[in-house]
Amino acid sequence: MHAPINSTVRYTLGVMAQSVSAAVQYAGGLIFDRAAAGWDVTVYTEDDACSIAIEILGAKCRDLESLLHAYASFPTVLVVTASLHAENRRVGAYVAAASAIGAADVMLTGLGGPDDAAAGGGFLYSLGSAASAFKRCAVQAGDLQIETVGGSEHFRRLAARIGAENPVG
Repeated sequence: MHAPINSTVRYTLGVMAQSVSAAVQYAGGLIFDRAAAGWDVTVYTEDDACSIAIEILGAKCRDLESLLHAYASFPTVLVVTASLHAENRRVGAYVAAASAIGAADVMLTGLGGPDDAAAGGGFLYSLGSAASAFKRCAVQAGDLQIETVGGSEHFRRLAARIGAENPVG
């Protein structure tokens, strides 16, 4: 007898940010939506602070170093805050590796406003009422210093995963 074939594919979302606050501010709605859809969502931060805010959104917290040491694997979708990408050479190298081999759908967030959406693969991700509500709850429960929770989040695609449909939208 042959072992049964597991045809279930579990999408993964990895969010790399300087802090929990940055992850929630720039990608909290996407984090919630993907977790609610059954994705395995992990937020990797430099500050090594796991927060109830991330748990409210349905994700796990990990230290950024744990992802940077796991070069052999990449999430299905990788979201990186633009400032972390610019400031941390190791993050830049990880993103470049994921892009070069087409291992992940790679996106930057935290760039600018809606005016940037038209340039270079940028798009606005509209938050539904549940994502907005959970993002607001995460901000309040985590006592994060985020003034407003908007109705959309801005992303710019750097590279698409080879053979992937559109797992983001």
